[in-house]
Amino acid sequence: MMNRICILLAAVFLLLPLSAFAQKGTMDSFDLHVASLKVLERKDVQAEIGITTAQRAKMDHFADGYNTDLKVYLQEKQKTAPKDYEPMRDPTIIAMLARLKENVMAVLSS
Repeated sequence: MMNRICILLAAVFLLLPLSAFAQKGTMDSFDLHVASLKVLERKDVQAEIGITTAQRAKMDHFADGYNTDLKVYLQEKQKTAPKDYEPMRDPTIIAMLARLKENVMAVLSS
């Protein structure tokens, strides 16, 4: 499970954007940009924001899909990528991570 979460490639999940999301029902692009999923690994954070088992299962489902898609994409990319390829600058990977964030935020707001 730690591998699954670590691959999320995120550093800090800010509670301020989360609370703004919960109040408005949608996140603006800045909030999605700065939001990170890494802190959701911590059990104390999960308990503090009240993540249910059902929500965790939905988020795990989205993370599994992201990890599978990312793995396939990177395997294909390795065949043609230059030696100085930086995955975190790849627009496709950035879009995949943004989609994951949107899905997780939707789960947290439900």
